[in-house]
Amino acid sequence: MGVEGCKPCVHATQLDSMDDALLKTLRCGEDFHALCTPPPEMSITEQVKRCVIGNAPRLPLNNLDGDMHAACRWDCYRRASMLEPMSRAIFQDGVQGDFLEAGVFKGGISTVMATLLALGDPGGARVAWFADSFDGLPNVQTAVGADVDDVVNRENRRTRWIRGRFNASLATVGRHFERCYRDEHGKPARFGGWGRARALPGFFEDSLPGPVRSLALLRVDGDLYSSITTTLERLWPLLNVGGFVVFDDWKFEQARLAIVQFRKRWGVETPVRFANGTLDAMAWWRKE
Repeated sequence: MGVEGCKPCVHATQLDSMDDALLKTLRCGEDFHALCTPPPEMSITEQVKRCVIGNAPRLPLNNLDGDMHAACRWDCYRRASMLEPMSRAIFQDGVQGDFLEAGVFKGGISTVMATLLALGDPGGARVAWFADSFDGLPNVQTAVGADVDDVVNRENRRTRWIRGRFNASLATVGRHFERCYRDEHGKPARFGGWGRARALPGFFEDSLPGPVRSLALLRVDGDLYSSITTTLERLWPLLNVGGFVVFDDWKFEQARLAIVQFRKRWGVETPVRFANGTLDAMAWWRKE
């Protein structure tokens, strides 16, 4: 199994487990030019991944190498690629539920998730949810408790996070989606309404879970302690056994604290895995 859109890499055969599949797929992505032979015709997933990164290199050396005008700027080809083996496992194992990203910014990764959903469930009724305020970060100074507030305030000062940062309007996300998304037939689609890709606007404490009833893939990219905590408390009960939860923000101390405290409260003992083929380690686990 290699990155979709290339023939199997020399080291990505006879995989023994889902974890091996994920890690080897990511290594294939890192060494794409050397180890993979592009097929005569680019796959649908590959087209979408390349579209959302715009003019950026697929395998940048740092997060500043991205295209600031694209649907996704920060190492997005690798971050999208790590979701492919998860999506395959979901459909191969018959895990029910929608796909949802909480914190979509400009919608790049969510657009790839919507394509993976369409390819795995052609003609089906599953939905790809784009959950975001579409108005940037909420109040970053939300008080939780002394042990948490010190971490949050220190990191907010260091990262210069303020209310409204990472602001991309619903119209902007829709434009990126309609330019890059392709369904199982390679055709574009309109964003929103009752289509298979739907917006879930609002701050998470107001919008989640909303109409969402069942999930197979949950990608959490809320940056803040409060946003990540709210997302997990509201949506973890809806994630079906065999589904995946993925975290974009493990590198931030307040994000790690939110995840660790949530796991303790809910008694989650499944080991946290890491997709170390990405520039920033992406944390994830599969619900048992």
